[in-house]
This record gives sequence, structure tokens and C-alpha cells, in this order.
Amino acid sequence: MKKMLAFVLALMLLLGTAAIGHAEETETFTWWIARGEDTSYYDNYSENPVLQYLLQQPYAGKKLNLEFWQGISGSEKENFNNMLSTGDLADIIDLNYSDYTAATLYEDGYIIDMTPYVEKYMPNYMKLLAENPAVNEFAWSYVGDEKKILFLTNCMLSEPFEGYCYRRDWIAKYGTHPVTGEAFTWSVDENGIWTDDVVFPCGKTDPYYISDWEWMFEIFTRAMADLGITDGYCISLYYHGVMGVGDLYSGFGGGTPWWYRDENGNAAYGGTSDVMRTYLQCMNTWWNKGWLDKSFAQRSGDMFYVIDSKSVHQGKVGMWQGRQSEIGGGMDIDTPWTDGIMVYGAPQPINDVYGPAEHQNKEPNAYYFKPEMTIGMAITPKAEEKDLAVLFAFLDSMYDPDTANFGHNGFSREMMTEMPDDTPWKQMYLKFGLEDGLWDENNGDPIYTQNVDVLLGNAMKMNRITKGFPYDVRQTLEARSALLQHSMDLWVLYETSATIPENVDYLISPKDTSRKSKIDMNQQTYQHKGGTPYEKHHHRRNLSEAHGMGAAQPCSCPPRGRGRHRAFEKRRRAAAA
Repeated sequence: MKKMLAFVLALMLLLGTAAIGHAEETETFTWWIARGEDTSYYDNYSENPVLQYLLQQPYAGKKLNLEFWQGISGSEKENFNNMLSTGDLADIIDLNYSDYTAATLYEDGYIIDMTPYVEKYMPNYMKLLAENPAVNEFAWSYVGDEKKILFLTNCMLSEPFEGYCYRRDWIAKYGTHPVTGEAFTWSVDENGIWTDDVVFPCGKTDPYYISDWEWMFEIFTRAMADLGITDGYCISLYYHGVMGVGDLYSGFGGGTPWWYRDENGNAAYGGTSDVMRTYLQCMNTWWNKGWLDKSFAQRSGDMFYVIDSKSVHQGKVGMWQGRQSEIGGGMDIDTPWTDGIMVYGAPQPINDVYGPAEHQNKEPNAYYFKPEMTIGMAITPKAEEKDLAVLFAFLDSMYDPDTANFGHNGFSREMMTEMPDDTPWKQMYLKFGLEDGLWDENNGDPIYTQNVDVLLGNAMKMNRITKGFPYDVRQTLEARSALLQHSMDLWVLYETSATIPENVDYLISPKDTSRKSKIDMNQQTYQHKGGTPYEKHHHRRNLSEAHGMGAAQPCSCPPRGRGRHRAFEKRRRAAAA
């Protein structure tokens, strides 16, 4: 981080000299982004303070001006498709809301082949690809037998926004030590910090196994009976009965109930596997014991992280997939069912109860986690009428580690001190009470100097446009509790090595994409018809044979968790210790 500070402060000195005046000619490009920031901060992304600052310096000898076309929140995909249908294209377009692969867009003339420009004007990007095989594998599209760079990857340090949550207060108040049978003790100090002496059957202070979960469910059942909760339940499920990305399912032997990457690197299908049989044995048991929400299949309008949010926030549910904001005691709404509530996070569980030995005691290897590499932006033919060297020089700066760090983090306390008060970017920070910037040094890591609202923090960083890996950056809120940090570490405790990247379609040809779409439709139809998974417990049918999909094919997609930042990995291992 000291290197980043030196970089930005040196740039400040440059921008304070007359040298910048030599770059009088300006090249303007338009850029379609899916959405801007909250308009209470600024109306258009061109007003972003970090972006404004970076655009003060020349690129390839010229000043660069960026005009942003912003999609409408909730209608991003429609807005993107309208842009294609009218042919009124921006010079640069965000592909994350495209229904079409980059190869299809290229063949239809909507985007250009960026390969020669990237190789000539983007040494930082080429260095990133050379040093990170997983990124390199993701960065190329296939058009016939040719590999082309049709988009730039957007690399980020992701932190989980959701994961399994449970009522720790119920465990402490209604549970007993699994060995001694003694009641647990707990307390809350004057600062609201909860402490307890809860121990799970695994012998640890967090629930790692299915046996730990079932022990909790017995306690939740007692708690609900004592509190007079007649319409509550122990754990909520996604309305399919299983998460397509893995999650709970993955702990029963690995993989996902849909397509995943097996231990040999081949594409495999889990919907008709023995792992699915073992998972369904467990779900059958939970269903028969009354631990599941009897109406789960009717909640098709709920996202997986807000299932039956009303019952959860009324305090009637023992365990659910929730968000960061629900960790701790903040859900206490002064009602008998939420009085003294304390919510902890839990990792994906390891099956140690059901099925054969080969499906037990295996770490989960697939669950929902925001990918660190996503489809970024592409260039349209409209931009070819302009000086592309200027644009690509700027884009390459986004893959310089120091600039990328700056984009991910915004201005620090020291940067704010060094900046003249009359600069528009400093004025914007001051307008929103950020006189100390967004972060400060903390033993080499950036840490927010105050409790910054997420929307404000995003608006004061460069959050909406493509940029490279934050090589040395880990962001934590000073106000983030140790409990929240620990819960987040547990949510991503295991590697998602079986997960195929969400945007894999961008790596394959239009012909293969069409074939894959038909296969996906067949497997989804197969799994969703005929009632819930519990009613289909003994229904075994070979999907590959039924729909002619053939044998498993090699999958060269990188595991989604392998590139996780080293600081994040350090916390992950510490949580597992």
C-alpha cells in the first residue's frame, strides 16, 4: 500500500505542474455501463471523483474524455438489447447484461477484435495474462479455430455478501454441552459484544458437519416450542429444493446438482449422480422430521438469500441463507421472538451422516460466490473512427497494480491531506463528510477510517468500470465486527474448485453456445418437473441418455476460487484452524 501511496502522490505532483498543459487535444469516447451510482451522490458516472482524477493526465499524448450512457436499474438487459437493436452503439459497452456471447456479437458486427490493439497498447494487461493462467484462460474467445480477445476481463477482490446464518442465541439458551450435558452460558457486555461457551458435537465452536446441523435443529425445535412459534421451521430451502451452484448439496460428495468440473477437469452432471441420491436421503429425513419449511416450493419469487424474509425477520426460523447485515444482534425488533437474537455465520456443512463412505467427510467444493473474473467491456466499430491508442492506453492503466488499487479503494487520509482543497474530487469527498478519505494504513492493509455507507463508499471509488486485480488490497470496515469478519471467512472457507465460471459461454463458439443452451434447458426441465425432490426420491433416470448429450467433455474453465487473494486465503486458513 505504501507503493500505491507513493504512486498517487507522485501523480499529484505531476498534475500540479504545467506539464499537463501540453496535452491540449482531447479524444472523447462514449461508454455504456449497466448502471450508475445513486443519484444522491452524482448524476452521471463521469463525475466519479477517482475517474475525474485519473483523467487529468494524458494518455498516448492526448487528454481523454469519457461520456457515460447509463442503463436503468432493473432494466439493464432491456436497455442493452435496445441499444443493439437500434444500432445506436456507444464506443465501449459493458457485456455483463448481454444475452449473446462475445463471439456472437463479434460475428454479427457489434464489437471488434481487440487482439492487435491489446497486444500493441496494453503491456500491463498482457503481463496480467502471462502471470495468471486462470485469467489468461478466461480472457480469450473462440471464433472458429481462432482465439481472439473480444473483451477485457473485470478482475476484483470479492467478499461474500451472503451465506448460512443461524440463531446462536437459541443454541446458547436451549442447548447443552454435547458431551457433559451442562447448560451453556452467555453474556452481552456494555458494548453489545456477545460471548458464550457453545461447543458443537464436532468439538469446535462453529458447526462444520451435518451432524452439527442436526444437533442444532433439535435445539431449534425446542426453542420454537418454548416460544410458542407454531409456523416456524429449522432451515429454509431454495424453492427448487437444491441450489444449482452447489452449496448444501456440495457437502455430500462434491460438485453441483447441475453441471460442474470434476476432479479430472471434465464437465460432469450431478442431477442423476449418487451424490444426489445421498443428498435426497438427507432432505427426506429433514422433511419427515419437520425441520424444513413445508411451503418452500411455493417461494419461487424469493432470491436464495432472502427466502421467506418475513418469517426470518420475525424470529421464527433457526437457520437460513442470509446477508452480512443480519449477522450480530441487529435483527432484534423488540418482540418476544427476536428478543436477544444473536445471528452467527456458518460454513457449508460436511456430510458425516448419510450415504456411503465415499460421500462422507469430504469438503464442499462448490457454492455461490461472486466470481473474481467477470466479463468486462468490449469496443464497438463506432470507436474505430477515433484514436484508439488513447483509449487503450487508458484501459491499460486500469491493469497497472497501483492504479487498480487506487480504483478499488479511492482516496486515503494521506491523499486527502496532500490534495489542494479546490479540486473537484476533494470537494466531493468533503461534501459527504469524507475529509479523512475512505481508508488509512493499518499494518500494511487499507482499512476504512470511518463507518462508510456501502452506497457512498462505492460512489467514491471507481466501482462501475473494468479494472485489474487489486494485487495488494484487502478492504475491511473499521466498524465491521470481529463476528462479521469471522462469519464471512466461514462462508468462503472451502475452495470452489468444482464450480464452472458463470460466464463460460463467452469462451465458446456461437454453435457450442446454442448446443449448451439446449442441454441446459433439458436438464432444468428434467429436474423441475414432477414435484419436489422429496417426492422424486427414487426417481433415477440417466439424463445424458435421455437427451442424447453423450459422454462428459473436457472442461478447460478455471476453478472460480483458485485466484483468491492471498490475504483472503490467509484468513480462510485461519478460520479452518
